Amino acid sequence: MLLFSVKKVTNYLMQSKKENTIIMKDINTWLQGWFADSVVSYFFYIIKAAGYTIGIVGANGIRANAQQEKLFVGLILILIFGEALALYGLIVSLILVS
Repeated sequence: MLLFSVKKVTNYLMQSKKENTIIMKDINTWLQGWFADSVVSYFFYIIKAAGYTIGIVGANGIRANAQQEKLFVGLILILIFGEALALYGLIVSLILVS
């Protein structure tokens, strides 16, 4: 897929030398759109992973904590790391966009 996109871009560049500035502007907007799309998908997957972590650990951790109270500190630590993962994804996405 990526090779096809590279060939498509190079063919588009070689199409006409007179319209080089127009072509470069088109490619620049195409690359900006592709980059924004990749940042959005990165942010989506990071938030999805953090949500699964918090949801699964939270639901099962509360049940386990009711049976054995030693698990409370570990449960809280895993939830904190899940939230840190979400914040990391948010910060990296904001840095990439700006």
